[in-house]
Amino acid sequence: MSTTLKLVQRTSKTRKDGTAPIWLRITANRKSTSKSTGVVVLPKHWDADRQLVRKSHSVSPALNRKLKEVLIAAQTSSLEVQTAAAVKIAMAGNVGSMTAYFESFIESLDHRNAPSTVRKEMQRLSRVCKVARVDGEIRVDQDPLMTYSLPKTSKPNRRKLSLEEIGQLEALDLEFGTSQRLARDVFIFAFYSGGMRFSDVSR
Repeated sequence: MSTTLKLVQRTSKTRKDGTAPIWLRITANRKSTSKSTGVVVLPKHWDADRQLVRKSHSVSPALNRKLKEVLIAAQTSSLEVQTAAAVKIAMAGNVGSMTAYFESFIESLDHRNAPSTVRKEMQRLSRVCKVARVDGEIRVDQDPLMTYSLPKTSKPNRRKLSLEEIGQLEALDLEFGTSQRLARDVFIFAFYSGGMRFSDVSR
């Protein structure tokens, strides 16, 4: 198996001070996953072509040593396992460890999710743990979610439009070809189609 490793700066996760984290992208068999390196720098200090922290950073030697250690760990792990996800787990310390897997998964999450989203994602992970217990991969006392309580969610308040409001929306004069006109027309079409699902409308 050929594993490709690349260090990239994730500007989508830029912090308030302008710095952004450096992540390791692991690709194997056309599937990719990412792992945080723990290095965070300003974009001006990151050399994307050389995948190094520029000398302009006051502690660039130390940061580059840390990045090199991460790469070596990934290269070593790639000799033992067959997938990108497995390389990431192996780097966490224990191949096949459920705890290591969850730590890697949580590390990659954007924690600004609403309680309902968190609950949905954790329910999926809970099912994985249950299957692992049934298959004998882990004991009950090794299940990391046995003592975890799912966050409570409240029912969203979705107010329905009245028929009068639907009529007003339909009669609204919107310029043809604009995104507002398209959105209104699609909504009205779905309404008169018996409440067609958005996924069906988009197709």
